[in-house]
Amino acid sequence: MKNLLAVCLATAIVLSVGTTELEGMKRITVEKTCIPAEQLRTWDGAELYQNLCSTCHGDTGLGDGPAARELALQPANLTLLARESGGRYPSQAVFSSISGRHVSTDLHLDMPRWEDVFRRSVSEPAEARHLIYLVNKHVRSLQVDR
Repeated sequence: MKNLLAVCLATAIVLSVGTTELEGMKRITVEKTCIPAEQLRTWDGAELYQNLCSTCHGDTGLGDGPAARELALQPANLTLLARESGGRYPSQAVFSSISGRHVSTDLHLDMPRWEDVFRRSVSEPAEARHLIYLVNKHVRSLQVDR
């Protein structure tokens, strides 16, 4: 089915997080969360970020979301991206990271490939890229000048 009715997430970044001990290692467990595609289409970048990114990256992008302390690879502090890139926001790199086109050293600890997630829900690839653009625009607004 090309156009699903909802984005269903079963990853460590969604709204409900708990931990279990297994062989001495912490493992993240989550409840499956489904977001109706029609609702997804109405969200702006801030709403997409709050609903899909803040569990790991935190409400203000500091990398301090409720799931962050349970992850082996800590989420990036998104407020420092421009400062760490010589004062210019690295829009293309952030877009690539959100979409899942970036190269990871450990795919099991990396964030979801949001372009794939969105493409399973919305009918057009351009619409999936637009959702990523909106999140990227919001992350840009989180930058600190210091």
